[in-house]
Amino acid sequence: MRLSVGVDLHKTQFTVYWRREGDSEGRFAQYLTNEEGYCCFEEELEKAFEQGHEVAVVVECTGNARYFKNRVEKCGVRVVIVNTLKFKVVNESVRKTDRHDAATLAEFLEKGMLPEARLCSQHSEELRRMLKERSSLVRTIVSVKNQIHGLLLCLGIESTRAGLQSQKEHRLIQDILAAHGYVGGAVDPLFDILDRLDEEVKKLGKLIAELTADNPVVQLIRTIPGAGVINAATLRAYIDDISRFTTPRQLAAFASVVP
Repeated sequence: MRLSVGVDLHKTQFTVYWRREGDSEGRFAQYLTNEEGYCCFEEELEKAFEQGHEVAVVVECTGNARYFKNRVEKCGVRVVIVNTLKFKVVNESVRKTDRHDAATLAEFLEKGMLPEARLCSQHSEELRRMLKERSSLVRTIVSVKNQIHGLLLCLGIESTRAGLQSQKEHRLIQDILAAHGYVGGAVDPLFDILDRLDEEVKKLGKLIAELTADNPVVQLIRTIPGAGVINAATLRAYIDDISRFTTPRQLAAFASVVP
């Protein structure tokens, strides 16, 4: 007998609806997303196995869905990740409650009518995280540089984009600002922040290079003129398994490079 388990997963807790095949009503339960809560849920799954049930679990694609999936699959349970954007029954429901969502997921799992979401590989996810962190730092650097340019402009000092690229140029600007007293001193902390951010970007770049050093796809992309390690790693991380695209046009559409 099949047991369909719908899970509405949140940051601190998850609501579960246990729906046994043939029953008109299931039962609800709630667990915390800590070690104790996960253990209680896993014990319930083991009991279902002992009773001879064929168990399947469905959960929406959220930030902690991968951890949930990896943990539950260790119990020998099939876990379906749902693409919520394509599942309008939940996404556009007027009764948006944890219990209602969990029950709806379990019902449609039993019917086999769920739009599954594909999770990227663990390697690709780790690479994506580092690339996102690096991108965030780069955006912060641009913001700090814009603040410096703005302060210089207020003091009547002309500056260029290339004028903040090296330590030598930083010191030159700081020497000029020394004559402006307290106002000039307001720029010094921004230069310190800029230096630290630059160092962190370099560290992340080095980690990304190390992580992809043995990756044949990344190394192949890098043979293209103008394709550096960051561009190559980004393509590898977000394409993940290229075999999931049946035609080149599908890949181009995924990358938003065709109308």
